[in-house]
Amino acid sequence: MCGGEGAEVAYGSEVKLVLDLSALLASTFADFQLLCGRHSIWIPEALFFEVLTKDKAEDRAKCFALIQSVNSKYTLIPNVGAMMGMEAKRGSEVQPELEAYEGITWINDKRLQDSDFSLRELEPNLISPWRAEIDRNIRSFGGVIQDVAIDFPELEGFRGGASLAQFEPQMQRVAQSDELVARVLAAISDFTFASTSVHFRSIRFAFINAIEHIRKYGCLPSQDIQKNVENSYLDSDYMVIASFADGLISNDNRLRYLYKLVCPHLLSFSSTKEVNSLETLVVDGQERLSQS
Repeated sequence: MCGGEGAEVAYGSEVKLVLDLSALLASTFADFQLLCGRHSIWIPEALFFEVLTKDKAEDRAKCFALIQSVNSKYTLIPNVGAMMGMEAKRGSEVQPELEAYEGITWINDKRLQDSDFSLRELEPNLISPWRAEIDRNIRSFGGVIQDVAIDFPELEGFRGGASLAQFEPQMQRVAQSDELVARVLAAISDFTFASTSVHFRSIRFAFINAIEHIRKYGCLPSQDIQKNVENSYLDSDYMVIASFADGLISNDNRLRYLYKLVCPHLLSFSSTKEVNSLETLVVDGQERLSQS
């Protein structure tokens, strides 16, 4: 179950939407500015990691030009690993919006709009801590891929290349079974977390993403698919955070499909333009008016 289900929401209240990198890159300046003016836009920390490690400097420059054009009219959400650490340390659930980062000045450095700008001039150690944390989490995610066979022995040894329809029964089971997720979580943590926690949601989405990874690439480890494992892990970050919001904006059809498996009552859009075309958004059966 995702956050927001059955919640009392007043007509005209702000809609919270998570934006991923594919949607940001596909957006025009006008659409992105209108989106941020109408709604509460959450940008996960994972997006900045993706932007700063992109091979195409032109894409990086465009992303920062878009982000800087809205004068910080967005909420920067910590990565899921960091929020899981907060939950473990506090012994209680966290709400992503309440943990939002503030005052990160380098994001608004105009030099980031220049495709020829060297990131080392901005902050020599900006990416390395992220890279280390991402690598640790990728190794954990790789373990989840291998562990899937425990609950789904029919997938053991699968070499990849199946259709989504073939694997939907296994994904639906994970989406609907709190018992399965709780069992996996109990095996890796000394704490007990409710189904509404970041921990619980992270395990559910990681499990579904691991099944999706096996569907596409198989379950045998390979150096050739390291980048695909990284992409699968980062996809989970977007979906976990979006499960606390009202919806997700992504140009990735597969990502939206997986998100809706777990959060069928929440919103899903393919572009900023699609969101902007609607005067009202319906969340949990309630109309939410776009902010003027």
